[in-house]
Amino acid sequence: GIAYVEETLQKMGYSVVFRSGSRNRYPQLKARKQNGKLWWIIVGVGMYPNHPHLGEEVIKQVLKHAPEEQAKVYFAPVMFINTRSQNLSLPSQNGSFTALFNGLVAVTNHSHP
Repeated sequence: GIAYVEETLQKMGYSVVFRSGSRNRYPQLKARKQNGKLWWIIVGVGMYPNHPHLGEEVIKQVLKHAPEEQAKVYFAPVMFINTRSQNLSLPSQNGSFTALFNGLVAVTNHSHP
């Protein structure tokens, strides 16, 4: 999921300046356009039909620390669908899957999990 979001950001003209370890439950990217504001992107991944969501405690923690870097915070929900099986929610044994990503969602004090 994080690699997919990173590729999307690069296509949008952003440079990734930090990438957390992908083993985190909520991996993070930090990106910016040249001379632009820093974006913190929290990536959530789910396997169809489970939509990824950002927990309330994570929202609180990220919003607490983002001002230190004057960063805007976004959530990037990525859902994978198995394209090789009739049961779309089963993990793919052969790496055939489709990623559904409809864009970044701004995270604010009014965000809901």
